[in-house]
Amino acid sequence: MQSHRRYLILLVLVSICGVQAYAQMEYATWVFGSGAHISFLAKDKPVYIEHPRKLINIPTMEASEGVAVYSHPCTGELMMYSDGRNVFNETGFVIDGGSNLIGGESSTQGALFITDPDDPDIVWLVVAPDLTGEQNAGRPHAYGGYKILIEGPGQYRVIEREIPMTNPDRPYLMQADSGTEKLTATHLENQLDVWVAMLVTQGATSRIIFRLLTKDGFAPTAIEYELGWRVGPAGAMKFSPNGRHLAFVEGDQRFIHLFDFDKRTARLSNARSARIPLQSQWNGALSRAYGLSFSPQSRNVFVSARGTLSFQSSVVVGFDVSATTSAALEASGNVAGGISVYNSWSGALQLAPNGWVYMCAGEYVSRIRNADNPPNEVQFDMISFRFDAPTSGRIGLPSAVESTYMPGYLAPRCRLPVVTMDVPAICEGTCSPINATVTPDAKRVVWYFPGSTTDSVVSVTPPDRVCYPKAGTYVANVVATSDNGTSQFQYTLTVNSLPNVDAGEDKSACFGGSIQLRARGAKTYRWSPGTLLSDSTIDTPLLRNHDGPRTYVVTGIDTNGCINTDTIMVSIGPFTGTGQGDTTVCPKTEVQISATGGSGCRWLDNPSITSNQRTVIAEGTRTYRAELSDGACVDTVSVTVRAHAGPGLLRRNDTVICRGDVVDITPVTELPVTVRYERGGPKAAPIQKTQYIVHVTTSQGCTESDTIEIDVEVVTLEAMSDTTICAGDRLVLSAVSSHSVRWTDTSGLPISTAEFRPTKDTTVICTTNTSCVKRDTVEISVIDPTQPRRIDTSTCAGVPLSLVVPSRHGIRWTANNSLAFNADTVTVTPTAPTTYHGREGLETGCYKDVFIAISIEPLRTVHVSIPDLNVESGEPVDVPMFVRATQDTARVRVRLTASSRDFVFGSPSYGDTLISVTPEVDTIYFPAEFFLGTDTIVDVTIAASTDNLCYIIQPDHGRILREGCATELRPVKLGIPLQVELRDRGERIELGITGGMSETIIQCFDLLGRLLVERRLPAGAREHVELSGLARQTIILVRNGAESEQILHQQRE
Repeated sequence: MQSHRRYLILLVLVSICGVQAYAQMEYATWVFGSGAHISFLAKDKPVYIEHPRKLINIPTMEASEGVAVYSHPCTGELMMYSDGRNVFNETGFVIDGGSNLIGGESSTQGALFITDPDDPDIVWLVVAPDLTGEQNAGRPHAYGGYKILIEGPGQYRVIEREIPMTNPDRPYLMQADSGTEKLTATHLENQLDVWVAMLVTQGATSRIIFRLLTKDGFAPTAIEYELGWRVGPAGAMKFSPNGRHLAFVEGDQRFIHLFDFDKRTARLSNARSARIPLQSQWNGALSRAYGLSFSPQSRNVFVSARGTLSFQSSVVVGFDVSATTSAALEASGNVAGGISVYNSWSGALQLAPNGWVYMCAGEYVSRIRNADNPPNEVQFDMISFRFDAPTSGRIGLPSAVESTYMPGYLAPRCRLPVVTMDVPAICEGTCSPINATVTPDAKRVVWYFPGSTTDSVVSVTPPDRVCYPKAGTYVANVVATSDNGTSQFQYTLTVNSLPNVDAGEDKSACFGGSIQLRARGAKTYRWSPGTLLSDSTIDTPLLRNHDGPRTYVVTGIDTNGCINTDTIMVSIGPFTGTGQGDTTVCPKTEVQISATGGSGCRWLDNPSITSNQRTVIAEGTRTYRAELSDGACVDTVSVTVRAHAGPGLLRRNDTVICRGDVVDITPVTELPVTVRYERGGPKAAPIQKTQYIVHVTTSQGCTESDTIEIDVEVVTLEAMSDTTICAGDRLVLSAVSSHSVRWTDTSGLPISTAEFRPTKDTTVICTTNTSCVKRDTVEISVIDPTQPRRIDTSTCAGVPLSLVVPSRHGIRWTANNSLAFNADTVTVTPTAPTTYHGREGLETGCYKDVFIAISIEPLRTVHVSIPDLNVESGEPVDVPMFVRATQDTARVRVRLTASSRDFVFGSPSYGDTLISVTPEVDTIYFPAEFFLGTDTIVDVTIAASTDNLCYIIQPDHGRILREGCATELRPVKLGIPLQVELRDRGERIELGITGGMSETIIQCFDLLGRLLVERRLPAGAREHVELSGLARQTIILVRNGAESEQILHQQRE
């Protein structure tokens, strides 16, 4: 028997680690409904596309609800499909043993194909019962398994039938009047074994059954999870793509149930439920939950439900899977969109391999994009594509094991040979051992090593070693072929360069003397011969007691372990020392100088210093000399140290200031400098003792610093409070101060604190006797009983008058005047001339009298009137206004207002007009015009006011009569039917409305029936109406009397 796996060859390029990457395609082709066939792959290559393409020349299958489809895992080519009753091959023929299955064509999740965890020639089919279809009469209400053998292209055979799925001991667990149609599966963490989940109901009991599929087939036992309530037949159940959640809906309820799932133990936990948020506008009897799908990254779960508003609809609601409680899950619910479907059930939902979630709705297929966004931010395409009649998707879609969409999953049929190789880095001119493993399925392996002495080897075992004469980075290619195809692997091999070992130029040394050797370019060293060397394993050995010409070889090893050598010749020659450290620095800088060479050193300026290195302080310019000796050889070397000129900073003295004073701490230097201040500068104003540091730096970088301490003298003073005394009384002045004080008047004359008797209001000044002077003032009020206060004023009889009498001490008014006690401001309403009396002063009895005399002025009247007038239509007219005052002249503001829009005043009657009114009658004219209209009588109202309270305004309003004929405009009603034209403008829409006999009402609703916008047009109005702020799908209702039009609008992207 020839295996089907042999007819496909794949070439895959893999990185250094050799990991293979595939996009699995078991569910890339969908066959469903009545002749509905689509593919999610490009036409000419196995690449997923955003918009699926319709397929032709595929035999039609009739299925009302869920089906199963299986494609080649590596190419996506259609292999088999099933409606639960039969299994068909890609040409539409029933496969061998694939007829009369236990399912039916009207089951929510009728069947599911599952790839065998190990054998590429085995595919499993699990069939769910059909509890609603008429064709299912007499069939067992149970889940059954079928094992299918792939014998070749288009050649498939069922080799095991009706394997009891829910319980091996009770194959037909569900009664004929009970059960469900819920079936799903997910992979374990090893991405090989599969959990199959089925929901069963018997009477009032429902449970979820988990059955494990491994390379040995279905496990002999099942794991059960008791739900605790009865679940009806219809409605879907799904695993999330990552396998960590399980959810299902009930077709006769409006709930979604969500669980956490442990893939190791098949245990459910953290059960939470949420009511699907359908508003009261939806018909609850038809609000049936049916379809269900998770998003690609398992962040959201979507449910399709049935409802009616003004038409029947399928609505998609999204929930946040991260919600850990039922309340949080229900609160996260959001309507993603909906579509009109004339069916008792909403459409199924299914996550496709291209990452979108699709919903079937008869001839329409809707789509959810960006499904992993928060539920209120997903995008719903009401019509992703449409089938042409008689083709229809009905309400079902193919089921899939969505864990095959996860990264890392690889079907057995697509597994290719794997080569892993470890090639350590080597040095140029050497050979590397090849440590590699090849999977047993490889039949032929070609090893390519470009740049090596061995170009290629054909063998399932690798060569022992490969040699590279030159340094560089090389890529080794391995091509392995098995029955499933060919895979290629690339590995990078590094050949390191040899170290550039350098022993320096040849040297000479005095006979019997010494010399320092130095090597570089490597990490470790070895000198040969080691004769006369202080240490032959370091980079800088000392050659002592030189006795003749000698050649040394140094071998260096770098960090990569690569080895190289160099040689140096040491001959007999004169001794020469070296002085190091010539420099120019800032004054007083420490400088390290050295004299090297030979075995002895003596500094001539200080013979006690015999070390080769010493530290000196730079001052001016100075040359240091050292005598070096090596055996009998002597040499003198010198080192010169120079000092730059310093800034020449002038030091400042510390000082004491008063609080609030400012001190300039700008530095004074001999050379131009840059300045840096610590704690502020150049202006310093401390509030307490503070040290300021000033740094100055020359252009050569030489810095000097100065520290200035500024102390602050603190002086406190608080004089006595302001006070009041009787004239001639003695006042004792007092103050609280940190220092002694003196008292003066405002002219600076001193005041005796012992005998101070002011006779009038006085201000005295208290001053501290300090360099940091502080002052405070005292206000002294003097009450003189011999000097009463008198105020004369006037008002109109009966008009309230506010009297303001400022006083520092308050005024106690006498009771018979009926004024408030102790009040500076009082209000009176005299009707006759009145004098008010009060006393201002102290409670001790020192006071003076206060008198307020009020005289009464007579009231005056201002008459303002407009006569009745007869006015011709369309003719301008000056409207007279008569004004007169009873006496004196008054300033009056007036405004005229007409009761009809037909009669219009010109300027200045638009605003207040200020006029002068005298005792004589005066006439003021206001321009106006009676325009064409229906009003024949207009009332003119006068509004008048004045700031003088002694004036009373008496307005007399007028009336304007139209002469001639009035014109009445009568609308002509036409019997034109209501018409509505919609134009889509992107974020807004425009409605063109014509026809209708009465007021037009425009209302916009979302799919939940919530009112978004309402506009009203008066009867006869015909115009274009712009609407914005709409939902993605909006129901627009336009009503005019008994006529109405309704539009379902899908917002354009």
